[in-house]
Amino acid sequence: MPRNYSKELKKILRSLKREHLSYVFESWDCLANADIEELSESINVRVALDPNTSAYNSILESNTTRKKVIDVICEACQNHGLHKKDIADLDLLSTQVQPDRKRWSVYEVLRDNDVNGDQIRNPDLLCERFGAQLSLHIKHDLCMRVHNRSIWLRVGFEAKGNGFRRNNAMFIVFHPRSPYLITTPVKKKDRAAIFQALLEMLDADDIVESYLTGKHLASLESMTLNKHSQGSFSKYRLNQVDGNPLVKSRGKKRKRSVLDDFNIHTIDENVKDQKRTKDLLDNAFGSNPQPKLQKLEYQMKTRLRGVDLPSNLDIARDPFRCTVEFEGVSVIEGIRELSKVGLASLPLPSHLSNVHSLAKNRFLLADKS
Repeated sequence: MPRNYSKELKKILRSLKREHLSYVFESWDCLANADIEELSESINVRVALDPNTSAYNSILESNTTRKKVIDVICEACQNHGLHKKDIADLDLLSTQVQPDRKRWSVYEVLRDNDVNGDQIRNPDLLCERFGAQLSLHIKHDLCMRVHNRSIWLRVGFEAKGNGFRRNNAMFIVFHPRSPYLITTPVKKKDRAAIFQALLEMLDADDIVESYLTGKHLASLESMTLNKHSQGSFSKYRLNQVDGNPLVKSRGKKRKRSVLDDFNIHTIDENVKDQKRTKDLLDNAFGSNPQPKLQKLEYQMKTRLRGVDLPSNLDIARDPFRCTVEFEGVSVIEGIRELSKVGLASLPLPSHLSNVHSLAKNRFLLADKS
């Protein structure tokens, strides 16, 4: 096995968490159970005789350290023989279980004609059409897998010396029943060829940017696929309203606390304000966790407000241009928390309260003409 493949194999395996190893090994087509059974003896692990339990799980469920498990897999690969496509497929599996390590962008697919739905939902046909078109312009290798009802493509671009570089690959996630696809960044020189191949694959007229980016892939998917059931409407999508009226819920009795007697004599003077805040926030955001966005960007082209200025000054008449950015682990959740503690005025403007339903995190705010 070429040295560079061995090195990349270890890098990918070491980047995986132990709870992800089982799924990755079971899905990876490189090694058979017989290869692992043979090597399991070297670490004194008895492989389960139950046909429903794989040799991989037998090793993972033992007391063997994670490093030793990876060494066993690497040794099995060396004995079995490994190719560039095997490493690319493993890289795709690694990205599927840890998508938050990439930055993703959402695009909308536009079509004017009626497309055969069976054709669009056939993963093998889509992969073949995409690869045939892209090979006309770029040397590449292509891997495809179906994961969580979506089609995943990994496009590896040729590196110097025909080597393998993980950072020289692009990932594409496509939901066949939706007009959206999500991709990792692509080099500017390859962008035109990639999108032309996507147009050919999807039989589409155009692909436009949705101005929605982030690292939390599940949130981006939720915001695009369920944009009309976010905020207070999320309870209907998650079936949190239709309880059985014939079942009387008897909650568990709470133990009495020494603070109960103290709370009887405590008077909250802001009950009405707190109820108003809660109602406004529940109406805007709902009670469920918000989609995770790491950034919100607002380009401002509005007149300066909040300050009385003479009308003859240019700053009072001309748009005031600036960019305002919010950054954090979960910006929408942060806005809700700021409003909850009174650090943001309520009700919030629609460009803050409806971010989850607008399915974008880059906005242009301008005065109405």
